[in-house]
Amino acid sequence: MMSRIASGLATATISVALVSGPAFGAEPASCYTLEKATPDSGVGIMTIDRSGSITYAKTVNPYAPYTDSCEFPENGSVTCSLECDGGRITLMRVRDGLLAEFSNRRVESVRMESVVTALGAMEADGAVIDGSFFLKPAPDAVCQASDKLAQPLLMEPGDLYPAVKRLEKYLLVGGYFADAPDWYYTAETAEAVKLFQSEIGVEPTGKTDRDLLALIGVHATYAFGGC
Repeated sequence: MMSRIASGLATATISVALVSGPAFGAEPASCYTLEKATPDSGVGIMTIDRSGSITYAKTVNPYAPYTDSCEFPENGSVTCSLECDGGRITLMRVRDGLLAEFSNRRVESVRMESVVTALGAMEADGAVIDGSFFLKPAPDAVCQASDKLAQPLLMEPGDLYPAVKRLEKYLLVGGYFADAPDWYYTAETAEAVKLFQSEIGVEPTGKTDRDLLALIGVHATYAFGGC
């Protein structure tokens, strides 16, 4: 009698674990995609692949995605801090997919608008993404297609982009730039960027990519007083 009860309890325990616990024994999918858009957070598209590459776009403009990276949670959860602005992303495997928790993720600094593609007006400074997002397994092609939406960004002298005006505003706050901000990436813009790059200890190329634009934006937010 006691052995039957013990056997029944063991079976029940295993059943509960299978129903409620994450399926860490199963091989993770190589691609995950947002199950449905989340109007409250403004996120309409999100994909995360096994390498930890995160691509997401807002509902108002699905063709101007943002990108982040975070270690993929092979087991349990992983939290990634993003630069020094207090933002973070937590990824956790759950039984049927992947849970992504965004906390105070600033996105305004990494937005790239192109004059050629006419993607519309820039977002207001200080935009953030907060919330939990459930992603379900998807074919690799879904993540690959999402990655292709991301616009390349390497600004250098001679370029014309709305994002240049934002960059120059940030440099103006830091005292690196003295002219009126506009869309033109001039030699003066490049010199200002070189000054900033030299101060933070990176090669002074005078060119600006997504990561540098985001970093300058964070420093400008804190009035270049450090993190």
